Amino acid sequence: MVSCVGSTEVWRLLRIDTDPEHAELISDLLWSWGVLAVEEMALGSDRVRLFTHVDHGDDLVDRLVAVNPGVSVGWDEVPRSVADTWRAHAGPVHINDDHWIVPAWLDERPSGTMLIIEPAGTFGLGDHPTTTLGLRAALSVCLPGQRVHDHGAGSGVLALALSAWRGAVTSTDDIAREARSVIAHNARLNRLSEPLWCADVASAGRGLDGIVANILAPVLRDNAPGIMAAVRDGGWIVLSGMRAEQVDGVVAHYGECDVLNVDLLEGWGAVTLRKTPVGQEI
Repeated sequence: MVSCVGSTEVWRLLRIDTDPEHAELISDLLWSWGVLAVEEMALGSDRVRLFTHVDHGDDLVDRLVAVNPGVSVGWDEVPRSVADTWRAHAGPVHINDDHWIVPAWLDERPSGTMLIIEPAGTFGLGDHPTTTLGLRAALSVCLPGQRVHDHGAGSGVLALALSAWRGAVTSTDDIAREARSVIAHNARLNRLSEPLWCADVASAGRGLDGIVANILAPVLRDNAPGIMAAVRDGGWIVLSGMRAEQVDGVVAHYGECDVLNVDLLEGWGAVTLRKTPVGQEI
């Protein structure tokens, strides 16, 4: 939620105090809710404070209390100018070969093939290891003109890159309210057709050539049936967003698929799967 105090735009941050035992569980809940970042701060040996920005908090607060009745929840306001200081430190992200993801506000840009991205209030500048891993994996398996869905698309980096660099026909979904307009804006920045917007992965249809999903491990596990159902036999699935130690646990939920490749970067993992054709043993 963004508000204004006088002429200063501010971000409303949710502040959560809990015990260390429940901190990771609450963080997973926040990520599954669609937050863009979670800051963690130790408050002595028996309490942890978490900060995050959310557009809508009432239902989330109720769920947090249900997870841990001892949780303490409050709100803080931070000037948007302070929240956006990270932009001064953002730079181009090299994906592979001569392909780059470039923040829209940079004047100095690398030579090569660029995708220009303005993340606004969504996840997905392209500089997080999970985005880099997911895009590299998808580029390695996506063929020209394939139908591809970006599940949990954020700013649309993956869908737009596959459209620009592989000529893919793409669709997207995300639980963040701002994602649809941000994806449309980034499509215009790159002179690309806007990906088809879907309510969720089930709305993307059936018989897709591929799906890329850069979301957290709990969501990748929970959404496995829907992801597999949307892809044709022999189609590909790229899963990113999980820590390296979570890869095996996520893959175990994709029993209809063969593992083609696993890539690791800075403690994060991405998996490329192939949906096994009917009648073929896994």
